[in-house]
Amino acid sequence: MLEQIFIAPKQNTLEDSIAFAQKHQLGLELPNFMYPNVLMNRHEEIKKYQQALSSFKLPVTMHGPVFDVNAVSLDPEIGELSRQRYEQAIECALALNARFLVFHTQWTPIYQVADCYQPWLEGTISFFQSMIQRYVQDTSLTLVLENFLDPAPNILNDLVSGVNSPHLQACLDIGHVNLFSKIAPTDWLDSLGSNLAYIHAHNNWGRLDEHFPLQEGNLDMEGFLMHASLSPHRLQLVVEVLTLEGISQSLPVLEPYLQQRQTVLSTAGHYLL
Repeated sequence: MLEQIFIAPKQNTLEDSIAFAQKHQLGLELPNFMYPNVLMNRHEEIKKYQQALSSFKLPVTMHGPVFDVNAVSLDPEIGELSRQRYEQAIECALALNARFLVFHTQWTPIYQVADCYQPWLEGTISFFQSMIQRYVQDTSLTLVLENFLDPAPNILNDLVSGVNSPHLQACLDIGHVNLFSKIAPTDWLDSLGSNLAYIHAHNNWGRLDEHFPLQEGNLDMEGFLMHASLSPHRLQLVVEVLTLEGISQSLPVLEPYLQQRQTVLSTAGHYLL
């Protein structure tokens, strides 16, 4: 089931994004904490975001660092700096009461051709077990690992099952599936099963990671959303379209699920009275 729908615009101001999410009663994923300059200035950024979000009562999630991080690098200095960026992202997510924090698996094809998948997997599992034990264990934050170059869901399944913590689950990015995998997004969803908690939804034409509106591309978004809504697992759906204009264009595709969620909330409120 689709428990909550979020938006994740990357090209609009924080204030405009909050206003749009509030108007449409959508959660908000904060994208800017993926950038190192934001994490390096995190104390000022946290204050800015706390002030902007002070009256926003819907759930918030956050995207963590992606570019140039490799916590299990063979170069110890690269590994140490990467670990610092992950720690800084967790610090920001906790300060902003984020429910989920997104990291990429950071898998690349070199691990396949160099025949070093197993050492990489074991090192990555150990890294996230350590992060969770040190910073996340006693919080309500869940880390989610997202596919990017990953060709198949076994990588996410290996990582989530290996870490074996309720504080780490999978994020399925179906736009990335369309670019780097020959397996259908619905089959990814089925394969991930109970390891999956979070979905990034955007469209493309299978050539570039364009983060187009849901109707603009060769992905069957309506079919995927119907399939996801029938899952027995509680899933968060994030519309990761670049602009609020593109998200507005995507709303008709989401309308059945927005109405369904409103009905559930109204019914729950009725029984609570």
